[in-house]
Parts: sequence; C-alpha cells; structure tokens
Amino acid sequence: MIFLTASLGFISGTAIGWFVARNRAEKDPLRKHPVGMEEQDPYRLRDTVFTSSEHHFFATLTTLLPVGHELFAKVRFGDLLDVTYGAGDRPEAYSRVMSKGLDYIVCDAASRPVLAICLGETADSDRSERRYREFIDRVCAKVGLPLERLPIRAEYSMEELRRKLASYFQPHAMQVPQQAA
Repeated sequence: MIFLTASLGFISGTAIGWFVARNRAEKDPLRKHPVGMEEQDPYRLRDTVFTSSEHHFFATLTTLLPVGHELFAKVRFGDLLDVTYGAGDRPEAYSRVMSKGLDYIVCDAASRPVLAICLGETADSDRSERRYREFIDRVCAKVGLPLERLPIRAEYSMEELRRKLASYFQPHAMQVPQQAA
C-alpha cells in the first residue's frame, strides 16, 4: 500500500511539474516556438534606429547645439523622472511614465536635461494620442523641462531650427556650421 501511494504521488508530482514548466515556457515571449524552431522567433534587428526624417533632424540639430551640449534620442520618459508619490501610489505613477518616450533630449555638460523635443503633428490625432501628448506636456511643465513640439519633415532647415531653439540655449550661442570652401 505504501509503495502504491508513493508511486501515485511520484507520478502526480511529475505530471504537475511538467504541466507547470510547459505553461511557463508558453508565456515566455522568447520560447513561443517549439524547441528547434528558434530561427522563427518574431524578433529582428532593425537596419537603423531612426527613420530618414529622424536621422536628418538628429544630424541637423547636432551641428547646431552649443559646445558642451549633447543630444540623446528616443529616451524613456521614466529615465528622466524620479517618482516621489507615497508607497501606495508609487507603482501606478511609475508605470504611467515608463511606457512613454521622448524623441530627443538635449543635455548640458553636466548631463542635466535642458530641453525635450517631440516630433509629430499635433492636429488630426485620435483621443488616446492627444491624452498621451497632454500627459507628457503636463509632466514636463510640472518638472520644469521645456518641451518643444516640431512637425515631422523630410528635411529640416538649419536656420529655422536655430531660430526656433535659440531661446533655450541662452546665454550659450548655438553653433553656426562652417561652410565648405
């Protein structure tokens, strides 16, 4: 009788362990495919980090920044903010900013953010996109981070960007690229 009980316990435990392990593997996004089929995972490395207009904007703005300033691209909003809510509200407040991002952040020589830049049209957007933008605008205003929204274009004029962004870098003067002779 003891042998029968022990055998049934062993078989039950093995079956339950196998079932639990299989369910965990199914929930893991990297293990969705059967063993040996990893080459069919849905993840692929992109050719570039930027779209062509994002790359052009990055290259143009980089040449205009004052000496000592750095331009960072595609920064998570949560990496710029400390969440100071009480213990009960902290996870909710933290999760609200972790999934959001800013297109560009300009930092001074001490790595302090001095300007956030978002590319994109502000008109003709759906309700969720407007709420997303309003949340970013409200938080940036509250923490004192200037935010500039610029339209997406295929190319950006250096002169136009210099005029638009010069007020953010006073008393530093924005650089004037030297023309090739």
